[in-house]
Amino acid sequence: MRILLIEPYYTGSHKVWADGYKKYSRNQVELLTLEGRHWKWRMHGAAIEIAAALNCKYKTENVPDLFLVSDMIDLTTLKSLLHKHIAAVPVAFYFHENQLSYPYTENDTDSKRARDFHYGFINYTSALASDQVFFNSKTQMDSFFEALENLLKRMPDYNGIATIQALKDKTSVLPLGIDYSTNHPEQEIQKIKEKISNEHPTVLWTHRWEYDKNPDDFFAALTLLSEQGYAFNLAVLGAKSPKPPRIFKAAKDLLSGHIVAYGKPDTYSEYIAWLHVADILPITSYHETFGISLMEAIHCGVKPLLPNRLSYPELVPCHTHPDLYYKDQDDLIRKLKEYIDSFNKKSPTSPTTSNLQHLSQPYSWEVMHDTYDDILEKLVKTMK
Repeated sequence: MRILLIEPYYTGSHKVWADGYKKYSRNQVELLTLEGRHWKWRMHGAAIEIAAALNCKYKTENVPDLFLVSDMIDLTTLKSLLHKHIAAVPVAFYFHENQLSYPYTENDTDSKRARDFHYGFINYTSALASDQVFFNSKTQMDSFFEALENLLKRMPDYNGIATIQALKDKTSVLPLGIDYSTNHPEQEIQKIKEKISNEHPTVLWTHRWEYDKNPDDFFAALTLLSEQGYAFNLAVLGAKSPKPPRIFKAAKDLLSGHIVAYGKPDTYSEYIAWLHVADILPITSYHETFGISLMEAIHCGVKPLLPNRLSYPELVPCHTHPDLYYKDQDDLIRKLKEYIDSFNKKSPTSPTTSNLQHLSQPYSWEVMHDTYDDILEKLVKTMK
């Protein structure tokens, strides 16, 4: 089967997903991509560019069996601009994130002008125009439909509420696949070990430098521990945003005696090496649709400390791993103190993650590609 994977935002987790499926699928997967920047313009304008490319590409060659399209595009516009024989190709629409349930910052000009729902509406109509819809987690799927119903109820008439059930009927959860094959960069690991002390635990930040990852609570906890004399290393990784929250600059000064890395690593191998070296990953996010960095960290042996919300209980069942969850900020601080104390005393009392790879392994592309292939092949068969 021939699949054209259309990724209008080819960077970060979107890129990792597209490359991973192409690498592991038993089908013939080709990529059509645009650079991962200017997300709002991608939502409006990517369809025009992609349609032109498709109309040119498939003038003389046979169309693929399926388009697998990522969410940063207006699918209705795309399909309207395609030649008839190309527009007839089945479309599976994949949500990495959605703009209906994304927590906008108060600094967002569109949010202030009460027009931020427009991007969510593009997500909605794109889903309607597709043949099958996938979300990378149940949490995201549920939040999308809850937000969609709230949005449509605000409309004055002909609000489309009746479309929700039909949309649900063609929607399901299809988790992200992760390529763990490059997870043993021995040279980079050794270089990092030579630079930092292993006498104290290394605390990790792996997220984008954005407000929705809640860096305020993360750094507040570590600043308190530092003031109380707790010894730890701190590796602040993740991609910087154009205007990162001010707490990052403040934390660089306040926690300078602890910081052993600050900024996105130059290579993916270096990033993975830090995961092998680090010990604990406290997560404080307000928004997460899946959690690639969490699964990568667990796979490399890092212990997570998680809030009991978002997609985390889907990935790490809280009923079987209650020690990996905290109730509130005070509980997070308490568990961090306990971990650091036990680590610095070389005590075996803290739970280890040596037995947690069973949580990350199901999301390996070596496993997940069969799930993707089976589902997409079935879709194509039903459309014939």
